[in-house]
Amino acid sequence: MQIHVVCPTCNTTYFVKQNLLRKKLKCKCGVIFEPQTSSVKDTFEQSQVQFPSGFWDEKFDKIDDGLSEEEEKVTREDSPSESEAGFEMVLPMDPFTGGIYYLVMSILTGIILFPLTIPLAILWMPLPLIAMLVFASLAFIYRIRAHYVNQMIISIGKEGISIRYQIKLPWPCWHRYIPSDAIEDVHLECNTVKRTPLLPNAEYSHTTCTSKTTYTYVFVYDLKCKLKNQPWSSRLATIVDRSIAKAMRPHLKRMLQAN
Repeated sequence: MQIHVVCPTCNTTYFVKQNLLRKKLKCKCGVIFEPQTSSVKDTFEQSQVQFPSGFWDEKFDKIDDGLSEEEEKVTREDSPSESEAGFEMVLPMDPFTGGIYYLVMSILTGIILFPLTIPLAILWMPLPLIAMLVFASLAFIYRIRAHYVNQMIISIGKEGISIRYQIKLPWPCWHRYIPSDAIEDVHLECNTVKRTPLLPNAEYSHTTCTSKTTYTYVFVYDLKCKLKNQPWSSRLATIVDRSIAKAMRPHLKRMLQAN
Protein backbone atom coordinates (compact mmCIF):
# COMPACT_ATOMS: atom_id res chain seq x y z
CA MET A 1 0.00 0.00 0.00
CA GLN A 2 1.21 3.54 -0.78
CA ILE A 3 0.60 6.70 1.20
CA HIS A 4 0.14 10.26 0.12
CA VAL A 5 2.51 12.76 1.83
CA VAL A 6 3.03 16.50 1.37
CA CYS A 7 6.16 18.58 1.94
CA PRO A 8 5.41 21.08 4.77
CA THR A 9 7.45 23.83 3.03
CA CYS A 10 6.58 23.76 -0.70
CA ASN A 11 3.47 21.51 -0.55
CA THR A 12 4.93 19.10 -3.11
CA THR A 13 3.01 15.79 -3.14
CA TYR A 14 4.80 12.42 -2.95
CA PHE A 15 3.59 8.81 -3.03
CA VAL A 16 5.73 6.58 -0.80
CA LYS A 17 5.44 3.13 0.64
CA GLN A 18 3.84 2.80 4.03
CA ASN A 19 7.00 1.32 5.56
CA LEU A 20 8.74 4.71 5.05
CA LEU A 21 6.35 6.32 7.51
CA ARG A 22 8.29 8.21 10.29
CA LYS A 23 11.53 8.01 8.30
CA LYS A 24 13.21 11.16 7.06
CA LEU A 25 12.58 12.17 3.45
CA LYS A 26 14.28 14.90 1.41
CA CYS A 27 12.13 17.10 -0.79
CA LYS A 28 13.34 18.53 -4.10
CA CYS A 29 13.26 21.96 -2.47
CA GLY A 30 16.02 20.79 -0.07
CA VAL A 31 13.93 20.48 3.08
CA ILE A 32 14.30 17.26 5.04
CA PHE A 33 11.10 16.26 6.77
CA GLU A 34 9.61 13.23 8.51
CA PRO A 35 6.26 11.98 7.20
CA GLN A 36 3.74 11.92 10.01
CA THR A 37 0.38 10.22 10.18
CA SER A 38 -1.17 13.67 10.19
CA SER A 39 0.35 14.38 6.76
CA VAL A 40 -1.28 11.32 5.24
CA LYS A 41 -4.19 12.66 3.20
CA ASP A 42 -5.18 9.59 1.22
CA THR A 43 -4.42 5.89 1.05
CA PHE A 44 -5.31 3.55 -1.78
CA GLU A 45 -4.48 0.22 -3.30
CA GLN A 46 -1.93 -0.13 -6.12
CA SER A 47 -4.69 -1.35 -8.44
CA GLN A 48 -6.62 1.91 -7.97
CA VAL A 49 -3.92 4.12 -9.50
CA GLN A 50 -5.32 6.02 -12.52
CA PHE A 51 -2.75 6.19 -15.30
CA PRO A 52 -2.86 9.05 -17.82
CA SER A 53 -4.53 8.49 -21.19
CA GLY A 54 -2.27 6.66 -23.64
CA PHE A 55 0.08 5.42 -20.91
CA TRP A 56 -0.25 1.74 -21.77
CA ASP A 57 -0.36 2.42 -25.52
CA GLU A 58 3.19 3.79 -25.30
CA LYS A 59 4.27 0.75 -23.28
CA PHE A 60 2.81 -1.73 -25.80
CA ASP A 61 4.41 0.10 -28.71
CA LYS A 62 7.80 -0.61 -27.17
CA ILE A 63 7.23 -4.38 -26.99
CA ASP A 64 9.29 -6.31 -29.54
CA ASP A 65 7.07 -8.59 -31.62
CA GLY A 66 10.01 -10.63 -32.90
CA LEU A 67 9.55 -9.59 -36.54
CA SER A 68 12.16 -7.74 -38.49
CA GLU A 69 11.11 -4.73 -40.57
CA GLU A 70 11.37 -6.77 -43.77
CA GLU A 71 9.22 -9.61 -42.40
CA GLU A 72 6.64 -7.14 -41.13
CA LYS A 73 6.46 -5.49 -44.57
CA VAL A 74 5.94 -8.87 -46.29
CA THR A 75 3.17 -9.72 -43.82
CA ARG A 76 1.33 -6.50 -44.59
CA GLU A 77 1.66 -7.00 -48.36
CA ASP A 78 0.49 -10.63 -48.25
CA SER A 79 -2.76 -9.79 -46.49
CA PRO A 80 -5.30 -8.26 -48.93
CA SER A 81 -6.47 -4.80 -48.08
CA GLU A 82 -10.07 -4.29 -47.12
CA SER A 83 -10.76 -2.17 -50.19
CA GLU A 84 -9.57 -4.93 -52.54
CA ALA A 85 -11.49 -7.75 -50.89
CA GLY A 86 -14.36 -9.23 -52.92
CA PHE A 87 -17.61 -11.00 -52.11
CA GLU A 88 -18.64 -14.37 -53.52
CA MET A 89 -21.20 -16.74 -52.06
CA VAL A 90 -23.27 -19.70 -53.22
CA LEU A 91 -26.94 -19.23 -52.30
CA PRO A 92 -30.22 -21.01 -52.95
CA MET A 93 -31.77 -19.97 -56.22
CA ASP A 94 -33.63 -16.67 -56.24
CA PRO A 95 -37.26 -17.49 -55.29
CA PHE A 96 -38.61 -15.04 -57.90
CA THR A 97 -36.26 -15.59 -60.85
CA GLY A 98 -38.01 -17.30 -63.75
CA GLY A 99 -41.24 -17.82 -61.81
CA ILE A 100 -43.45 -15.92 -64.25
CA TYR A 101 -41.90 -17.62 -67.29
CA TYR A 102 -42.43 -21.06 -65.75
CA LEU A 103 -46.05 -20.23 -64.85
CA VAL A 104 -46.80 -19.09 -68.40
CA MET A 105 -45.15 -22.20 -69.88
CA SER A 106 -47.11 -24.45 -67.52
CA ILE A 107 -50.41 -22.81 -68.46
CA LEU A 108 -49.67 -23.06 -72.19
CA THR A 109 -48.66 -26.71 -71.80
CA GLY A 110 -51.87 -27.40 -69.88
CA ILE A 111 -53.96 -25.78 -72.63
CA ILE A 112 -52.25 -27.95 -75.24
CA LEU A 113 -52.64 -31.16 -73.23
CA PHE A 114 -56.26 -30.60 -72.19
CA PRO A 115 -57.80 -31.58 -75.60
CA LEU A 116 -55.79 -34.81 -75.43
CA THR A 117 -57.52 -35.70 -72.15
CA ILE A 118 -61.04 -35.17 -73.49
CA PRO A 119 -61.32 -38.80 -74.79
CA LEU A 120 -60.92 -39.91 -71.16
CA ALA A 121 -64.36 -38.43 -70.52
CA ILE A 122 -65.80 -41.41 -72.36
CA LEU A 123 -64.60 -43.65 -69.56
CA TRP A 124 -65.50 -41.25 -66.78
CA MET A 125 -66.57 -37.62 -67.04
CA PRO A 126 -64.30 -36.14 -64.33
CA LEU A 127 -61.16 -37.80 -65.73
CA PRO A 128 -60.01 -34.80 -67.85
CA LEU A 129 -60.30 -32.51 -64.83
CA ILE A 130 -58.45 -34.97 -62.61
CA ALA A 131 -55.69 -35.28 -65.21
CA MET A 132 -55.26 -31.51 -65.31
CA LEU A 133 -55.14 -31.32 -61.49
CA VAL A 134 -52.42 -33.98 -61.49
CA PHE A 135 -50.48 -32.00 -64.10
CA ALA A 136 -50.80 -28.78 -62.04
CA SER A 137 -49.60 -30.60 -58.90
CA LEU A 138 -46.57 -32.03 -60.71
CA ALA A 139 -45.74 -28.59 -62.11
CA PHE A 140 -45.87 -27.09 -58.59
CA ILE A 141 -43.70 -29.87 -57.16
CA TYR A 142 -41.16 -29.38 -59.94
CA ARG A 143 -41.10 -25.65 -59.15
CA ILE A 144 -40.25 -26.30 -55.48
CA ARG A 145 -37.72 -28.99 -56.38
CA ALA A 146 -35.90 -26.78 -58.87
CA HIS A 147 -35.63 -24.01 -56.30
CA TYR A 148 -33.88 -26.22 -53.75
CA VAL A 149 -31.68 -28.14 -56.21
CA ASN A 150 -30.43 -25.23 -58.33
CA GLN A 151 -28.04 -22.68 -56.85
CA MET A 152 -27.16 -19.04 -57.40
CA ILE A 153 -23.62 -17.63 -57.16
CA ILE A 154 -23.27 -13.89 -56.51
CA SER A 155 -19.85 -12.27 -56.97
CA ILE A 156 -19.08 -8.62 -56.19
CA GLY A 157 -15.71 -7.04 -56.97
CA LYS A 158 -14.22 -3.83 -58.23
CA GLU A 159 -14.84 -5.07 -61.81
CA GLY A 160 -18.60 -5.39 -61.29
CA ILE A 161 -21.39 -7.76 -60.27
CA SER A 162 -21.74 -11.32 -61.55
CA ILE A 163 -24.74 -13.61 -61.00
CA ARG A 164 -24.36 -17.19 -62.17
CA TYR A 165 -26.58 -20.23 -61.77
CA GLN A 166 -25.74 -23.87 -61.19
CA ILE A 167 -28.61 -25.56 -63.02
CA LYS A 168 -29.30 -29.18 -62.09
CA LEU A 169 -32.96 -29.06 -63.17
CA PRO A 170 -33.97 -27.04 -66.26
CA TRP A 171 -35.14 -23.55 -65.30
CA PRO A 172 -35.65 -20.25 -67.17
CA CYS A 173 -32.77 -18.19 -65.73
CA TRP A 174 -29.69 -16.68 -67.33
CA HIS A 175 -26.26 -15.60 -66.14
CA ARG A 176 -25.72 -11.87 -65.74
CA TYR A 177 -22.61 -9.74 -65.57
CA ILE A 178 -22.74 -5.97 -65.02
CA PRO A 179 -19.46 -4.03 -65.20
CA SER A 180 -18.93 -1.45 -62.49
CA ASP A 181 -18.35 1.39 -64.96
CA ALA A 182 -21.91 0.92 -66.29
CA ILE A 183 -23.52 1.10 -62.83
CA GLU A 184 -24.90 4.40 -61.57
CA ASP A 185 -26.32 3.04 -58.31
CA VAL A 186 -26.70 -0.34 -56.64
CA HIS A 187 -28.22 -1.07 -53.25
CA LEU A 188 -30.09 -3.63 -51.17
CA GLU A 189 -33.71 -2.76 -50.51
CA CYS A 190 -35.68 -4.41 -47.70
CA ASN A 191 -39.24 -5.44 -48.61
CA THR A 192 -42.00 -7.53 -47.08
CA VAL A 193 -43.70 -10.29 -49.08
CA LYS A 194 -46.14 -13.07 -48.31
CA ARG A 195 -44.56 -16.23 -47.00
CA THR A 196 -44.44 -19.06 -49.56
CA PRO A 197 -42.90 -22.56 -49.58
CA LEU A 198 -39.93 -20.94 -51.36
CA LEU A 199 -39.23 -18.67 -48.36
CA PRO A 200 -39.14 -21.03 -45.36
CA ASN A 201 -36.02 -19.47 -43.82
CA ALA A 202 -36.97 -15.82 -44.29
CA GLU A 203 -37.09 -13.56 -41.26
CA TYR A 204 -40.61 -13.16 -39.83
CA SER A 205 -42.26 -9.77 -40.28
CA HIS A 206 -45.93 -9.76 -39.26
CA THR A 207 -49.27 -11.50 -39.72
CA THR A 208 -52.46 -10.04 -41.17
CA CYS A 209 -55.79 -11.65 -40.35
CA THR A 210 -58.92 -11.26 -42.45
CA SER A 211 -62.36 -12.79 -42.21
CA LYS A 212 -61.39 -15.50 -44.70
CA THR A 213 -57.73 -16.24 -44.19
CA THR A 214 -54.49 -15.23 -42.48
CA TYR A 215 -51.43 -13.91 -44.31
CA THR A 216 -47.91 -14.14 -42.94
CA TYR A 217 -45.34 -11.68 -44.23
CA VAL A 218 -41.55 -12.02 -44.19
CA PHE A 219 -38.54 -9.84 -44.94
CA VAL A 220 -36.58 -10.15 -48.19
CA TYR A 221 -33.68 -8.05 -49.48
CA ASP A 222 -33.79 -7.09 -53.17
CA LEU A 223 -30.49 -6.32 -54.89
CA LYS A 224 -31.43 -3.42 -57.19
CA CYS A 225 -29.19 -1.84 -59.80
CA LYS A 226 -29.59 1.34 -61.86
CA LEU A 227 -27.50 1.57 -65.02
CA LYS A 228 -26.21 4.87 -66.34
CA ASN A 229 -28.17 4.54 -69.57
CA GLN A 230 -31.48 3.58 -67.94
CA PRO A 231 -33.93 5.77 -65.98
CA TRP A 232 -35.17 2.89 -63.81
CA SER A 233 -33.73 0.36 -61.37
CA SER A 234 -33.95 -3.37 -62.08
CA ARG A 235 -33.94 -6.22 -59.58
CA LEU A 236 -30.91 -8.47 -59.95
CA ALA A 237 -31.58 -10.97 -57.17
CA THR A 238 -33.42 -11.46 -53.91
CA ILE A 239 -31.61 -12.40 -50.70
CA VAL A 240 -33.52 -14.04 -47.87
CA ASP A 241 -30.85 -14.16 -45.16
CA ARG A 242 -30.32 -10.78 -43.45
CA SER A 243 -26.77 -11.63 -42.34
CA ILE A 244 -25.78 -12.29 -45.97
CA ALA A 245 -27.39 -9.05 -47.10
CA LYS A 246 -25.53 -7.20 -44.35
CA ALA A 247 -22.22 -8.74 -45.50
CA MET A 248 -22.87 -7.67 -49.11
CA ARG A 249 -23.50 -3.98 -48.38
CA PRO A 250 -19.88 -2.88 -47.70
CA HIS A 251 -18.68 -4.63 -50.88
CA LEU A 252 -21.32 -2.82 -52.96
CA LYS A 253 -20.21 0.47 -51.41
CA ARG A 254 -16.52 -0.21 -52.14
CA MET A 255 -17.32 -1.11 -55.75
CA LEU A 256 -19.14 2.21 -56.26
CA GLN A 257 -16.34 4.17 -54.60
CA ALA A 258 -13.74 2.47 -56.78
CA ASN A 259 -15.69 3.32 -59.94
